[in-house]
Amino acid sequence: MHLPALLARPSSSEWRAFAEAWVELTRARIAMSRGRMPAAPDIADLTADPRVIDQVQRALARADRLFGGDTKCLPVALAARAMLARRGVESALHMGTARTENPDTDRFHAWLKVGDRFVTGRCDESDYAPFQGSVRRPFDARPLEAVARECQRSRS
Repeated sequence: MHLPALLARPSSSEWRAFAEAWVELTRARIAMSRGRMPAAPDIADLTADPRVIDQVQRALARADRLFGGDTKCLPVALAARAMLARRGVESALHMGTARTENPDTDRFHAWLKVGDRFVTGRCDESDYAPFQGSVRRPFDARPLEAVARECQRSRS
């Protein structure tokens, strides 16, 4: 598929989301090729408007087609996480290894969820054993002073 077909009739907000998805996919692919995992971005407001999630999914699908549709699950999940965080949506990054040697199941897999909703990497979670500590959430968006006060109260 060529570029004009991919960009046919998007609204200006869809176009911006597509451009952002392309940048984030590129950034995640470069980080992964260098053996790095980008840190979770800070978020300011924890809301999960389904329309925002839908827009991010559409933008990532469109951007992935520019890469030939072969982007692995982890860079897509990392790009989605960054895009959602920028929109104030908390998400959880899950990574795991296949529990069986099923040829229809990827050996390693990453997926992103907002609550119970899959954003990327839809799978049967029971097919994967999560890596210890694999759920990655964005950093706490509260000011450091509020976190410090809460820690002090819990120690008292």
